[in-house]
Amino acid sequence: MLVKWSTFASCPLDAFRPFIIVLLAAAYIHVPATAIVAVPSSHCYTFDSDSHLVDFTHLSGKNFEYNEEGSVTSDLVVQLCKDVQRRSQAGGFIDFGRFTNHRSFETGSKPVDYIQRFYNGDLAKCETTFEEMGRTAQVNIMCGRCSNKVCKGQLSFLFTFFC
Repeated sequence: MLVKWSTFASCPLDAFRPFIIVLLAAAYIHVPATAIVAVPSSHCYTFDSDSHLVDFTHLSGKNFEYNEEGSVTSDLVVQLCKDVQRRSQAGGFIDFGRFTNHRSFETGSKPVDYIQRFYNGDLAKCETTFEEMGRTAQVNIMCGRCSNKVCKGQLSFLFTFFC
């Protein structure tokens, strides 16, 4: 039995209101929400554990040096969003890896605040075969935990380094 249009035309509008509300609610649930997020023009940023954007562009390429005991020159140099090098080698320097893109920079879990990974390292720019290339490094960044005057200067970062 088909319902004729005249049957619906004789119904008051209040009868359709719940049906229309249900249709609109169903359509709203299935439409994905979009948000506009402004990101820095450089790839030197990440999100913290609260999903806030943290921009490290002002530190991009800045040398953070670590001297091993007995070493006169800087032994390990971390350049955020650029590369990690061991510079005091007799035959040159060891490039432990280069920063590739913003996906190489991520949020860590306590006590590490951020993790930056470096890929495709090269020993003194002379490794040419696939078996030799591909050194990687990981730098763990811990912010604001400079006890016992370990950190010098205005930047309060502690790094741990893995390769």
